[in-house]
Amino acid sequence: MKNENAVEVSKLKRVIERSSANSGFTTPVGAQDHHTAFKVQASFADNEVERQRRMLIEENSKLNRRLRGAENILASKTLEKKQFMEGASWVAKKSQTEAERHVGKIVGLAMEFDKRTQMSCVDANIRDFDGKKVVSNKDWIK
Repeated sequence: MKNENAVEVSKLKRVIERSSANSGFTTPVGAQDHHTAFKVQASFADNEVERQRRMLIEENSKLNRRLRGAENILASKTLEKKQFMEGASWVAKKSQTEAERHVGKIVGLAMEFDKRTQMSCVDANIRDFDGKKVVSNKDWIK
């Protein structure tokens, strides 16, 4: 940008020096000099358009970077949620497996207690129990 402006400024200085060197400041500017000055103004307008284009390109690239950053954040949060749900699912399966294992143990203990209790029964019709076997059942539960 500075180099482009410096070139234009040096061109204008040469045009002014040429016109002043030829015949002072009182002579009118010739057609060629007038055309060159108009060309310089057009190039300044081109420089302004180029500057604005560069600013828009830079702004567009900044917005694209921000958009990619936002997409990355969204993707990482989605990945975190997915990983959290996978972990929660794993914990739930483990908990269910452990609960089923303990339920099986309790059911086994209850069946064993029922069997031992029935073994201590002398006469089921009158509900007579052998006291020694009932006491041993009590000790077995501990």
